[in-house]
Amino acid sequence: MTILYFGVVDWYYLRQRPQHMARELAARTRVVYAHPRTFLGSWRARHRLPAGALAAWRDDPEGEGRTLSLYEPLGGPRHRGDVLRSFSDRFFLGGLRRELRRRRLTPDLIWLGHPSHERYLEAFGNIPLIYDCMDDWGAFPDAGEVVAGESRLIRRARWVLASSQKLADRLRAGGATVHLVPNGVEHERFRGAIDLPVAAGDRTDPRASRIALTIGTFGPWIDFELIGEIARACPGWHFRLVGPIEADPPAGIPRADNLEWVGRRPYEELPLMMATAAAAFLPFRLNSLTASVDPVKVYEFLAAGLAVAAVPLPELAKFTSGVVMARTGAEFRVALETARELGATPSARRILSDSVAGHSWAGRAASVLSLLQSVMDPESSRAFKGR
Repeated sequence: MTILYFGVVDWYYLRQRPQHMARELAARTRVVYAHPRTFLGSWRARHRLPAGALAAWRDDPEGEGRTLSLYEPLGGPRHRGDVLRSFSDRFFLGGLRRELRRRRLTPDLIWLGHPSHERYLEAFGNIPLIYDCMDDWGAFPDAGEVVAGESRLIRRARWVLASSQKLADRLRAGGATVHLVPNGVEHERFRGAIDLPVAAGDRTDPRASRIALTIGTFGPWIDFELIGEIARACPGWHFRLVGPIEADPPAGIPRADNLEWVGRRPYEELPLMMATAAAAFLPFRLNSLTASVDPVKVYEFLAAGLAVAAVPLPELAKFTSGVVMARTGAEFRVALETARELGATPSARRILSDSVAGHSWAGRAASVLSLLQSVMDPESSRAFKGR
């Protein structure tokens, strides 16, 4: 079986659900991950991209022997205007179809991760469709067209997945039959943080016993005001914030002696960064967007043996240990101390790690593939070949 996976993000952006799912699916079947890359985005990322990453087609990009291929051609800026967007789509899809034919690959299944990708379907005939909903897209600004597209998509899709219970409930209310497939973790990768030696600088630094870590993209869903409040309430802690800042909060980015904005770091370095921390924290806003989020980083923090002080997102209620809820700076001061105690020893960290051992991305992919055991419609392959 060949899955044509239209990704929501550039493969070399921060690793998220799309890349994890595609990688693990590709351990069991062939996957072509397709996503248009802009000139501007590629230029900004040029220093962190591996050799050959800007090739339009790339096989086995991680060098792991998986049957995974990337199709990420360079294109112009993403336009909202119908004419320019139509031109960009023709360029992207035309090249994709040529590359598939060149390699004699015929998609048996199309995977969509965003309602706007509905417009790609006409190029591939009546191929079975799976829609993987990982966010409440309607909660983003100017989402009217996206909401309408999602309504059409869930009626058309043969399978609908949701990454959180709230998303599943919303999609079911729209008439879809939904399979709940939460996010997961590369458990062995992050469990390795427990046994990593701490760098000499962190062993001798008086802050080392109270380093609080958070990792991710700092976008509109992050409560920057809360970050500043937490830093002021916890002068004995050093807060390390890892990831790109992609928001412009009205009050500005908070600055303090105990706030360290690290910026983006390679995914492979994250376990080592977790090994130096005493606890993790999650300073999300509480709103309609984050109410549907199943934070990948919580699984990763717990797998690394770090307890998490976090705002009370609905999806976090499923974690029976290792997550301590807090809303204000004062509450985070208490929650961080509790989280620190929960991971105070290697044995305690292993217990935290074991609590998410059953949530591997490999397991998530296996559960999805079990849904796809029905024989694919042979007409879909003939329709594609004839276009």
